[in-house]
Amino acid sequence: MANLCYLNKKNPILSISIMTSNRKDTIRKSLDSITHLRQTVPSELVIVDTGCDAEMRSIIEEYTDKIVKFKWIKDFAAARNAGLRECTGKWFMYYDDDEWFEDTEQIEDFFLKGRYKLVDGCWYMQRNYMDHDGRTYTDDTVSRMMAMVPGLHFTGCIHEYLEPFDSKYTVVTSFVHHYGYIFDTDESKYIHTMRNLPLIKKMLKSDADNMRWWLQLAQEYRAIKEYHDVIDICTQGLEHFKHADDKASIRQLGSFYMSIIEAYYYLYDFEGSVAAGQNAITDKRLPGMALASIHAAMARAYARQKNFSAAKEEILIFEKHFNELMNDKARFIDEGYYMVDDAFDERHLSSLYWIMIREAVDRNDVAQMSEYMDKISWGKDVLYLFEKKYLDDLTDFAANSEFDLWFVNMMSYLMSCQNNRKQMIKHIKEYESAAVKALESGDKDSPDILKFNRLLAIFSYMDSKNYFINYMKLLSVGVKNAFPAEKEHIALYASNSVLADNEFLSYRKEYWEILAKYGFGMDKIIKGLSMDYFKECCDKFFENNDIEKINYMTDLFNISIISNEEKTMNPEITNDTQAIIDNSMLGVLPAEALSESFKEDIRYKYFIMRTTEEKFRRSKEVTDFESLRNIMLNFIDTQLDFYSKYYKPEVFETTLEILPPSCRAAVILNRAVFYEENNDYKTALSEYKQAIASYAPLAEALQTYVHLYADYLKATLLS
Repeated sequence: MANLCYLNKKNPILSISIMTSNRKDTIRKSLDSITHLRQTVPSELVIVDTGCDAEMRSIIEEYTDKIVKFKWIKDFAAARNAGLRECTGKWFMYYDDDEWFEDTEQIEDFFLKGRYKLVDGCWYMQRNYMDHDGRTYTDDTVSRMMAMVPGLHFTGCIHEYLEPFDSKYTVVTSFVHHYGYIFDTDESKYIHTMRNLPLIKKMLKSDADNMRWWLQLAQEYRAIKEYHDVIDICTQGLEHFKHADDKASIRQLGSFYMSIIEAYYYLYDFEGSVAAGQNAITDKRLPGMALASIHAAMARAYARQKNFSAAKEEILIFEKHFNELMNDKARFIDEGYYMVDDAFDERHLSSLYWIMIREAVDRNDVAQMSEYMDKISWGKDVLYLFEKKYLDDLTDFAANSEFDLWFVNMMSYLMSCQNNRKQMIKHIKEYESAAVKALESGDKDSPDILKFNRLLAIFSYMDSKNYFINYMKLLSVGVKNAFPAEKEHIALYASNSVLADNEFLSYRKEYWEILAKYGFGMDKIIKGLSMDYFKECCDKFFENNDIEKINYMTDLFNISIISNEEKTMNPEITNDTQAIIDNSMLGVLPAEALSESFKEDIRYKYFIMRTTEEKFRRSKEVTDFESLRNIMLNFIDTQLDFYSKYYKPEVFETTLEILPPSCRAAVILNRAVFYEENNDYKTALSEYKQAIASYAPLAEALQTYVHLYADYLKATLLS
C-alpha cells in the first residue's frame, strides 16, 4: 500500500480526528473509508494513540504523521481534546476506529460547494447494527462535524460531546457503519455497563443540571434491563427539571418520558406504560416529535392488551404529527433526540403499520389492510413485525374469507420476506394437515378442505420460484377459483418446487397424482436432478418418513404412467434433460427416451438401493425368519448391483475397506449367505457377526436376524 501520510493536507479546510488503541480488525477499514474525502477536500488526519502496540502504531503511521500520544486516564473528553488541540483546519470532524464510512460523497460536496461557509455544524448518520450480519439496524443523526470556533472543546469523561453546541446546522446522509452496540453475551454487556456506570455517575454528581447525564445513566440501566432503575432515574430527572424551558432542555424532555413508558412496557406492565404516556402528554413543554413518539408507544402498549381500537386512535394521532414533521425536515432534525426519534425509524414505523393491519382484520376492513401493507418495506431479508402471530392471523383471515384477488397481493407480500416465510409455511401446512385428515376420513365437505382450497386458490396466482409457492400452485390445479393451469404450467411448478426443496420426495400423494394425470411420471421428475442433490433429497426422505410412505414412493418409482399423447409430444426436443430443466420444461421429453432407460438410471438405482437398506434397517421387530431373510437378500442384491458398476471386481474380494460402509456390509452378508447355502453354518454365523460390527445402522436388524437364524438352525438340525 502506498504511504498515505502525504494526502492533501496543505492549508486544511477539514481536520479529521480519530482516537484509537488496538482495534486492528477495523482500523484499516476505518481509515481507508476517508481516503477519497482526504484526496478531494484539503484536510489533515490527527490520530490520538491511547495505547497502541508496535504493530498498531506501524499501521496508523501509514496514514498520517500527525499522531498524538495520550496516556489513558479514563476520560474520553480529555483524549479527544488532546487531538482537537493539534487540529488546524477551519472545520473539525471526529469518529471512532470501529466505524467506517459507506461513502463520503455528500460530506465532500458540503465542502467543495462551499456550503460549509453558511452553517456552523453538519450532522451525518451513524448506522447502529443490532446483529453481526448487518440485517437489522437503526440510523441516528450525530453531531460530529463543526466549524472551528473559539473555545470548541469536548465535555464528559464518557459519552463525550462537543461544546459550544452548533446553533445553525445541516444534515447529510453520508453514514458510518457501527457495530459497537452488539454484545455476544449478556455478561459482556453487563461488564461494559459496569465500566460505564461509575464514570456517568461521576459526571452526574458534578454536573447535575445537565440532562445528558441523567439520560446516559438511564440508558446504561436500560442496556442491562434494569427497568425499575430506569423509571427511578427518569422520574427523579423530570422532578429536577420540572421548570426547565430552554430549547435544549425541551428537546431532551421527551427522552425522559419515553424511557419511563418503555421501561413499563418491557416489564410487561402495559397499563403502567399507557398511564405513563397519558401523564407525559399533559406536559405542555413537549415538542411535536416527542408527542408523536409517546402516542406511538401508547399504541404498542394498547396493542399488547388487544385493545386495537385504542391503539388505532393513538396511531392516527401519531400520523398527524408524523406528516407535519415530514413536511418540515428542519424541525424534524431539531426536535429529534435519544429514543424520541426511534419512533420514526423503519422498525418502529413497521410495528405501527402491523397494528393497523391487525386492527383491520377484526373488522374485515380490506381497504385499511391494503393501505398499511403498502407502507411496509417488503422484499427485504428482514421484516419488522410487531407480533409474529399477526402472520397467522392474516393467513386465517384469508382461509376464512371468500376468494379475492387482493389476497394474492397480501400473501405475496407475506411470503416475500425470508425471516417470516418459514412461519407462514408452517402455519399453512397445519391447514393442509387438517384437510388431508378430512379427506382420509371421507369427509369431502369438511370446512378444513374448503379453507385449504381457498389458500391454494390464492397461491395459484402468485409469481415466485420459491419451492412452497410452486408446491401450492401445483396442488391448486382444479381447485375452485384457482388460476387455470396449462400443461406447461404443471411442468414449471414441478421444476421450481423439486429443484429448490430437498424434501420434495415427502410431498403428499395428491401432488404426484396431479403430475401423473398430466403425464409426468417420477422418471420425468428426477432425471434432471444432479446426483449430489438427489442423494441429499433421499437422505431427507428416509430420515423423515415411515415405511408406508417409503413403499408408496417406491411404487411411484416403479410405475410409469404415460399417455399416448405424451409419446408423440414434441419429438424434435433433444434428450438434454438439464437444458429442459433450465428452460422450465420438465417432463416434455418423448416418453420413450425416459421410460426404457429409467430403471438403469443411477438415480433410480440409488433410490431403490436406499429403500431396501431402509426397510432392512427398520426390520428389527420382524419375527419371521423367511420374511427377514428376503428383506436382507434384497438389501444385498441392490447394494452389489449399484456399487459393482463403480468398483473393480477385485475390490469386493480383497480391499473391502475402500467400499462404502453399507456396501461393505452387503459383501460380508453375501459371503455369509454363501456359507449358509453350503451348510457351513459356523462360518456363516461368524460372517453375520462381522457384518453386525461393520455397519452400525443395520446392527439391530442383523442381531434380530442372527437370533432368528440360530433358532432356525436348531429347529432344522433337530428335525
